[in-house]
Amino acid sequence: MAEIPNNIANAAASGRVPKGIDLSYLAQERNEPTIIATLFVFSLTTFVIILRCYARRCILKKFGLDDAIAVATMPFYLVFIVLGITVMRIGGGRHYDYIAYVMSLSDVAKSEKLDFVAHMLYVTALFVCRLSGLAFYLRLVGRHPRIQLFIHCATAFIVAGYLAQFFLLLLHCRPITGLWPYPFQVSSAGLREICLPWGTVYGVIAGISLGCDIAMLGIPATLIARLHASRKRKIQLSFVLFPGILVVVLSFVRIWLTFEGNTDDGSWFYCPMIVVESSELGGTLIALSIPALKPLVSNWYTRSHQSRQGFSLRYSRIWQGNRLKSAAGHTKYEMDRPMAKKDLNVSHDGGNPHFKGTSAVGRPLAPDPYLSNHAWEIEGREWYHTHGTSGPAE
Repeated sequence: MAEIPNNIANAAASGRVPKGIDLSYLAQERNEPTIIATLFVFSLTTFVIILRCYARRCILKKFGLDDAIAVATMPFYLVFIVLGITVMRIGGGRHYDYIAYVMSLSDVAKSEKLDFVAHMLYVTALFVCRLSGLAFYLRLVGRHPRIQLFIHCATAFIVAGYLAQFFLLLLHCRPITGLWPYPFQVSSAGLREICLPWGTVYGVIAGISLGCDIAMLGIPATLIARLHASRKRKIQLSFVLFPGILVVVLSFVRIWLTFEGNTDDGSWFYCPMIVVESSELGGTLIALSIPALKPLVSNWYTRSHQSRQGFSLRYSRIWQGNRLKSAAGHTKYEMDRPMAKKDLNVSHDGGNPHFKGTSAVGRPLAPDPYLSNHAWEIEGREWYHTHGTSGPAE
């Protein structure tokens, strides 16, 4: 049997916990896996944003408005994570019976107010993040009037959706208290009669968020559909621009959790909700940052390819230079002094690079199948023909 925490044992000893409620049930919590998952998503998102800034600032030497807005999203994201973890530490993610019979009324009110502020920041962070995506798409399309009109319509819808979410959260209780009052919470002003239910508010907010995510996803879909390119190229672009599908899936999961949490034990779904909301925000930032990482990936691929190519050329040069065959009818290989870059006269006959002219020892240079476009990396390898042979056997 798991050890019962002192606060639960004290509440049971003082008679605050009704008989028939198992104390081990009150001790259940899932804060640790929730915190680990949330911090993992945040760390991954931060890493991607850093790579994005490096690619844009250091490789392309450009840092656009969309990049600045994406960076501006991170403080909202960070504070949301901190407040969500604080609410869980207080006990806001436990079973309803724990909140009702173990937590003090001051702690319950504190957790509700912190959750209220956290979700105000959450909808704001999502809004700012989407503005980053809209700025990116607007920069991408240039002066295409129809797609610009589509982006402007999506922007208007997203702005209207954010205002609806913000004021719905702000005004869910009159007067504004920041509370999500439970039935056991006593209020002299009768707040329960003039407060919208938690499930209603969160359900509407989740539905609006889903609509905004679909609008964001429709922009790259329109771009790719109108692109004059082969089907293969369009599929390749889809892999870059369509990670937002995962964000739409997370929005559906968030709506499902909202309906599941609209029960007598709704607080137990708070921890999964925080993970999904953090993943939705992080996933949106990552999805919008993937196209900006292309210069970094291309730069890495080019360097890696050149490194492997250079190693292959040097290995081939050493192997060929140490190979001597004295039997009649075979080719003999020698290594002369390294040739300077100016000594290399390269032509491309039929797509195959050739040396032209003579070597340092006066022998004609034959076609070299190992020569790459980086001819200056070759330091003087040559061959000459004996017994009428035309070059090395392949």
